Amino acid sequence: MKWLSLLLPFVLVGVCLAADQQPESKPEHKEPTYFGKAINEWIASTDDKRREQRRAAISDWVEEIDNDAMPTLTKLLKDADSYVRREAAYGLGQLGSDAKATIPALTKLLQEQDSDVRQAAVDALGKIGGTEAVPTFTKLLQEKDWEVRQAAADALGEIGPDAVPILKKLLKDKDLQIRRSAASALGTITPEVKTAIPVLTELLKDKDVQVRLSAASTLGMINSEAKTAIPVLTELLKGTNSQVRLAAVRALGEISREALENAGPDATAVVPVLIGSLKDKDSDVRGAAAMSLGKFGHEVRAVVPALTESLKDESVEVRLYAVAALATIGPRAKAAVPTLTQLLKDKDENVRQAAAEALER
Repeated sequence: MKWLSLLLPFVLVGVCLAADQQPESKPEHKEPTYFGKAINEWIASTDDKRREQRRAAISDWVEEIDNDAMPTLTKLLKDADSYVRREAAYGLGQLGSDAKATIPALTKLLQEQDSDVRQAAVDALGKIGGTEAVPTFTKLLQEKDWEVRQAAADALGEIGPDAVPILKKLLKDKDLQIRRSAASALGTITPEVKTAIPVLTELLKDKDVQVRLSAASTLGMINSEAKTAIPVLTELLKGTNSQVRLAAVRALGEISREALENAGPDATAVVPVLIGSLKDKDSDVRGAAAMSLGKFGHEVRAVVPALTESLKDESVEVRLYAVAALATIGPRAKAAVPTLTQLLKDKDENVRQAAAEALER
């Protein structure tokens, strides 16, 4: 029996080691509470008296959720209350690509009669993204409700490069709302969107103002690659709609700035066009032109005199933009110093301050 007494310490050590190697129990996930009640308790409260509190609980909860909430949110997509279904869809959208497993459940909501719920589902699917959602959104573009169609086009933009082919087709859609949304959505996708430049350029001639606006803005986001659109954008400056002219000026400034940074040919060809826009009857257009010209400081002979003249503009905003543009050009704009000095006595305090700061550079 002596051998047992010798073996006993080793047996005890083995038992202790085995005990140490037991898997640790995971702490229970505590469900969030709202006014002292767990979310599931609020979910169970379906009577009218508690409906508002229940809705409030869900609304607050979805702002603080994490991936652990996915099963509960997926269940709530079938709730009897349309408000709760909408908030559940919103919450899943907040989880982004981690919620891809909920795409089928969210897709079912697209058959809802309540347009708010359908739109929430569309928005969520857009945020979740992925190629899996592209066919769903393509079908949604045939919906009778224009808000759902627009949300689908916007969501395709959030999905990214995988959605470029369908968005390019949508640029030619007969529905102007879809053309607007498709043009705007493409502006968020680069560099793949470059292939859409020819179609976007054609949309600059669209009969709908909002479509022209969206196309101009998107071309500006594409930057120097869209330089082939400069002639058509320049033509827009002759139009009667000030918002379209504003979008065109901004796009011309962005396209040319990028081309300039890349030392591209004809990067400064747009300078005379922008100088002409300093005389536009709309102050917003004049201000945008001034700001864009500040990026062409190397063209001192043409740019500085034009901006110096804008320092006398009747619009406070235009004077501020002109000061900012000259400050960007820096010492090369020394010819503007006398006029900038006069602005130290401008009736507007912001202009006086901006002028003082520009002179210090």
